[in-house]
Amino acid sequence: MRSNSKLKAIQEVYITYYFITPVAAVSLVVVGHIAFILMASDDLVVAFGGLLFHSRFKDTWQVLQWDEYGVRREELLNLLLR
Repeated sequence: MRSNSKLKAIQEVYITYYFITPVAAVSLVVVGHIAFILMASDDLVVAFGGLLFHSRFKDTWQVLQWDEYGVRREELLNLLLR
């Protein structure tokens, strides 16, 4: 009986460290890359969308949001357009 429990313990350790841990690590890396791509694409959409819509719909495109550095996005867009 004891050898059977030792065998089960060894099997659990083998399954945990050689199967579950690599699968978890790979899935974390994949999720991290997807999140990074989505965040980067969101910033790109905001930047290019702002450049497109700022000139056409200036009255409706009110950029009053401040970023973490205290600079208005409208000022950043004006710097990009120069």
